[in-house]
Amino acid sequence: MRNSTSIGNPHAEMQSSSDLLKTIVFYSNCEEDAAAMIRLLGPARQLGLRVIQGVEHGKVQIDAVLNGDIIIIQRDFCRDLDSYEQILSLAHTQKKPVVFDLDDLIFELPENHTDRISSFYADALLPMLQAIMEVDLVTVATPSLRDYCLPYNENVVVIPNYLNDSLWIFKEPSNSTPSSGKVTIGYMGGHTHKPDLILVLPALERIVKKYPQKVQFQFWGIEPPPELAPFSRVDWCPPKSSKYTDFVSYFQTQTADIMMAPLCDNLFNSCKSPIKYLEYSAIAVPGVYSRVAPYSSMIEEGVDGFLASSASEWEVSLSKLIEDQDLRRRIAHNAQQKIKQHWLLSQNAEKQMQIYIDAVSNYGELKHPFPSFYSIEKSLTRQIFDEQHHKNQQIKLLLDQLNEREKEALFYAQSKSRRFTWPFRKISQRIKKGFR
Repeated sequence: MRNSTSIGNPHAEMQSSSDLLKTIVFYSNCEEDAAAMIRLLGPARQLGLRVIQGVEHGKVQIDAVLNGDIIIIQRDFCRDLDSYEQILSLAHTQKKPVVFDLDDLIFELPENHTDRISSFYADALLPMLQAIMEVDLVTVATPSLRDYCLPYNENVVVIPNYLNDSLWIFKEPSNSTPSSGKVTIGYMGGHTHKPDLILVLPALERIVKKYPQKVQFQFWGIEPPPELAPFSRVDWCPPKSSKYTDFVSYFQTQTADIMMAPLCDNLFNSCKSPIKYLEYSAIAVPGVYSRVAPYSSMIEEGVDGFLASSASEWEVSLSKLIEDQDLRRRIAHNAQQKIKQHWLLSQNAEKQMQIYIDAVSNYGELKHPFPSFYSIEKSLTRQIFDEQHHKNQQIKLLLDQLNEREKEALFYAQSKSRRFTWPFRKISQRIKKGFR
């Protein structure tokens, strides 16, 4: 039996509002990570929709398409070009809309980004571009990302990232002075944010010199910059799980007095969502954020957060929060009020539902003209994919042959005949050396 996740809601009134949409088929390489939970699985649970996972134990289930009302493909899944094209073809044969969901501008990774250096997405870029041009609907996290995708498909809509209030429980802003007498400055993020931490490092070095006995640092996820170690106490909690629900449960037990969200000012970061603002605020911690698009359009300076561009601005904003406990509490309270009014999933999931319902009901009207370079892009994508597949097959064959030889060598080394003749071969080798 297919591994489907029935994501029911205990409240009957939250059940699907239309018979057009009851089941989603979801194809993703990371089924329970933050992108999957925030963008699809969390909203589906809120809406009482059934989700069929299109990938079971690493194997793509093409025929899962037959059991869904709408097909959603996320991020780099389509690097498996053969599976993606079969899914698209079968869905269109069944007159079911295919949605491509993108939450980051992976096409514009900065040169110093960890995933750019490792070429993690390199083989997925052309298939992703092909998918954007071919699918019926593209959903993105921000208006900036929509603007980037529009030249390739006119059917692009924004589904913002909201705070899932069925997972996050708002903490009350603290009124008490830290028992240690020190103010904890925290940062939460993955290893890909190393350039962003380097950006704010000069300001942090100034802070520890300015408050040598008053501040300490806590990092969750990425390892802290070694430059901070000589100056102040620095604690680090490495990632414990790739599941978003595990992260939420753990992070809500953590404490800090101030949180940071530095971002380098580039096209990639300008298309990000302000998810850190939502998550930091949920645990009632005020923050200082880079003055870039994800945060500058969200935060009211000095009211529900602080924005900084230069090292001096970072130092000034951090200093204000370090020195004023009442200010920290007020900023955290205001941020929570804003989120409760505008950014809770429970208040916005129906909007996402309507986008999907419209895609199903208007399937025949979603057709759009392909860009002029579509044919050549598709040809290049196929040629590169086939070449890489051929190389992968050759590598697999060589590895299989190597494994067989290792097994033969191990068998020979463990055989009785080898153990019996070993002393005589050693003597023979010595005799031969003596005649040279």
